[in-house]
Amino acid sequence: DLQVAAREERLVGILNGCSYDQPRIRRPAWKALRVSIVAALEHWMSRSTYLHSSHYLAHKKITTRLTRKPTTLLVSIGRATSQKVSLFLQATSSGQTALEKILDKLSPGELFVMLGSGDAELSSRLTEIAHRYDSFLFLEGFIDGLPDLLYGAGDAFLMPSSFEPCGISQMLALRAGQPCVVHGVGGLRDTIDHGRTGYVFEGTTPVEQADRFVSTVGEVLSIRASDKTTWQALRDAARAERFNWDKAAQHYEQVLYANHDA
Repeated sequence: DLQVAAREERLVGILNGCSYDQPRIRRPAWKALRVSIVAALEHWMSRSTYLHSSHYLAHKKITTRLTRKPTTLLVSIGRATSQKVSLFLQATSSGQTALEKILDKLSPGELFVMLGSGDAELSSRLTEIAHRYDSFLFLEGFIDGLPDLLYGAGDAFLMPSSFEPCGISQMLALRAGQPCVVHGVGGLRDTIDHGRTGYVFEGTTPVEQADRFVSTVGEVLSIRASDKTTWQALRDAARAERFNWDKAAQHYEQVLYANHDA
C-alpha cells in the first residue's frame, strides 16, 4: 500500500523537530562528565535488577583509566535494538565487526562512549567487546542529565541505523555542535548535509554498509586530528542547523490540510 501511495505521489515524510529555546549548550568539563557517569553507574549497581557486567566494567574503566579527558570523544545514544546497533555488530569484509574495526582506528587517548539499553543479546555482545577494548565504554541504561552531558561533550556522533523514519538523536547532536556520521536512510539522509554538518555513508549490502561506515568514521577521525579549520567549520554548521517544531507544524498543515475543506 505504501509503495502504491509513493508511486502516486501520495506518500509524504515530515521531519521531527527539537527545541532551540534553551541557552547554547556549553561543552562540559571532562571531570563533570566523569563524575556524572560514575554516579549513574553507582546508581545502576545499587539496584540488583540493573546489576550488569557492563556496569561493573564501565565503573572500573572510569575509575582507573579515564582520569584524563579523551583527546577525541565519539558518542552514540539510543536504544540497543537491531534497528540502532546491528550495523555496529555487522561483520565487515575482513570478518571483524564494524565496531571492532572502528575501535582499532582509535589512537591512545581517544574514546567511544555508547549509552543505551534494550535487547539483552545485543547488549551482551556490546559488553563483550567493551571487555576487550579499553577505548570503548558501554553504558547500559539511562539516567536524567547524562545524555545532555554526552551530547555536549562529544566530538562526533555515530548513528548507523539500519532504517530511520526520521530520528531525533542526530538533531540533538547537531544542536550541541557535534558533526554526525549517519547511514543514508530515511530522515538521517534528510537531516545531515554530507560534508557540511556531518557525513553520510551508504551501501547495497550489509557488509558494504559496514565497510563504508568504518571508512567514514576513519575519515572523520583524520579530519578531527589534522584539519582544525575544516573541523571547526563542521561544528559551526552543525550548531547552526535548525529543525524546529514550527517548521514541522507548517509542513503538516501544508501537506495534510491545504486545499481541503475543514
